[in-house]
Amino acid sequence: MRNRKWQRYKIRFRKGINVIGIDNSEGIIEILKELEHKNIIPQNSFQKSDILNLPFKNETFDVVRHCASLVHIPITTKGEMLDKAIFESYRVLKNKGIAHIIVKEGKGINYIDTNEGLGGRIFQLHTKETIKMVIERNNFKIIELKHIEEKRPKSVVKWITVIAQK
Repeated sequence: MRNRKWQRYKIRFRKGINVIGIDNSEGIIEILKELEHKNIIPQNSFQKSDILNLPFKNETFDVVRHCASLVHIPITTKGEMLDKAIFESYRVLKNKGIAHIIVKEGKGINYIDTNEGLGGRIFQLHTKETIKMVIERNNFKIIELKHIEEKRPKSVVKWITVIAQK
């Protein structure tokens, strides 16, 4: 993780936005603890949790953000896996709350090494149609759905970004 990225979040924390990050990876939690210890991120701003079973009450948050977190959850049947993650976001959002979702663009499930030192991982790729289908069948209203490209030193990563409202 780049320090510059965490500095950007640190600025947001100082502006009065209360943020709770979640991850179910022990490795990422250890990295976050180190960043917390170095005062790069605020104390108690993250916890180990499962995106498919969020430990928050209904209608807790104004915004839920999934930045490349849903890419490791496959689309299966309605109510399972990716649907369950989207539904959990819907459940914890307040009325009129906003979900910001970013997923990798493509088709199907693929094994990809992103050359970030994490090794190869399984990715669920999405078309506009697939992510739209899952978001809408979980009661969200899509406000914006668009393609974006992230230029990296050795490649260009294509993403789909969605803003949806409860």
